[in-house]
Amino acid sequence: MKKTSTILALVFLSFNLAAQTEDIIAAQQVQFTFCYPLGTNGTASPSIENTFSLNALIGVNGGVNGFELGGLVNVNNGSVDGCQLAGIANITTGSSNGVIMSGIANVVADSSRGIFIAGISNVFSKGGFNGLQLAGISNLTNGNVDGLQIAGIANINYGDLKGVQLSGMLNVVHGNVVGSQVGFINYAKNLNGFQLGFINVAGESEKALPFGFLSFVKNGYHAFDFSANESIYGNVSFKLGVDRFYNIFKIGFSSFKGESTLVAGYGIGTLVRFTDQHKLAIELSANNGIRSFNDYGYTDILSRLDLNYNYVFGKHLSVFAGPSFNVYYSEQETAGNYGTLNVPYTIFEDQLDYGRLAMWFGLNVGLGIRF
Repeated sequence: MKKTSTILALVFLSFNLAAQTEDIIAAQQVQFTFCYPLGTNGTASPSIENTFSLNALIGVNGGVNGFELGGLVNVNNGSVDGCQLAGIANITTGSSNGVIMSGIANVVADSSRGIFIAGISNVFSKGGFNGLQLAGISNLTNGNVDGLQIAGIANINYGDLKGVQLSGMLNVVHGNVVGSQVGFINYAKNLNGFQLGFINVAGESEKALPFGFLSFVKNGYHAFDFSANESIYGNVSFKLGVDRFYNIFKIGFSSFKGESTLVAGYGIGTLVRFTDQHKLAIELSANNGIRSFNDYGYTDILSRLDLNYNYVFGKHLSVFAGPSFNVYYSEQETAGNYGTLNVPYTIFEDQLDYGRLAMWFGLNVGLGIRF
């Protein structure tokens, strides 16, 4: 908290100096500052651009065209071109171009390009960025980004992104994305590219391809399916994502030897379009049989590969049917037998010490509603 307060105070100081000083009126080769204004340029330092700048603690300069090294903080009232290193922060009211590195934060007011590395954050308050941003916590840009952003926690852009975002938690682009986002949660106003994360959200785009546990695209694929097969007699599936890749959340009902079974499942699928009316859904799912909520600790999984031909009526309604390949493993006992679901026949079966493994081909039929 103290480090954050210090950075904010220095940002305020630097912008204050920018407002109070005139344009750079001089340039020189070398300057040394112990702690502003105790340096070779004295109180005139905010209006002098330097080729080589060395600051023991805190330095304030008119700009750098070359190299700057600061023990704590470098503050520049102009632009930086070259290499800038600081133990805590680099703060520039103009643009920064080159290699910029700090232990805590790099804060730049104007459009910049280069390689920016910060222990905590890279912040670009105006304009865009072109190059590499690498931060231990976050990268925040108020304009367009063309390049690569890598952050331990979050990348947040208020403009467009052309490139790649990588983060440990969150990627957000309030404009258009042409490229990729990889993180736990990804959001793009419009996506023309690829998302990989646990949760993916994108606005209108016909070229979005999200991969994750839960993906929502505004004009993507959203549907409810009502189906039945030889083992799950009634099943409702909610599907969302895009035609090329969507998530499936399933809930169903079955029974075995007089015992009712609730079936909950998750899967992924892809919809292959032949024509507007004729489509093929290829879906892989895992379905867990739950006979009683007290029967925890037992494995009871039906894995299915479904190939469903869809005949589409208009824009929203379809009927489908197709074969399935089933692999069922159960450690749950019902009336002296392993299982909670009906197995009509088997092409392979193995009675294990603590369960039953069975395989068979089946059939799936149903009705789909797309919205």
